[in-house]
Amino acid sequence: MSTHMEPAACPQCACADASSTLYDHRRLVLECPACGFSEERTHLDPHATPHLGHGETVVPSDDGALDLVRRTPGYGVVTIVDHVGIGCSTVFTTPPTEQEISTWRADLAHPDIDPERSYLTIYDPATGVRTDVVGVPSQTAW
Repeated sequence: MSTHMEPAACPQCACADASSTLYDHRRLVLECPACGFSEERTHLDPHATPHLGHGETVVPSDDGALDLVRRTPGYGVVTIVDHVGIGCSTVFTTPPTEQEISTWRADLAHPDIDPERSYLTIYDPATGVRTDVVGVPSQTAW
């Protein structure tokens, strides 16, 4: 299995730190660490009949065949990394509540958390505005 990863711009929030990863020349995944948007493109077998799920479409690919595209909007991301470098990210797939934001804000203030690599962002798809609530997303965080 071969994998190729390169930087890409996020089509949702225009963050330049999104990553595009190609797996086995059949599946391309774009993930944005700032807003949580993700897009997965799977190259379809030319003889296959695609069964579309929620959020899936079929589009022509660069080589004239078809790709199954699954887009997941993001409503923000929280990434927490400790001083050792161990961390995790949570993508908001629905708009976070004020209570959730308050809880995450408190978690990010813990003394064991590295403030240089940890952050909380909120994305509003209605306005197209990303708000960096705590910290600033960057490729060094993930």
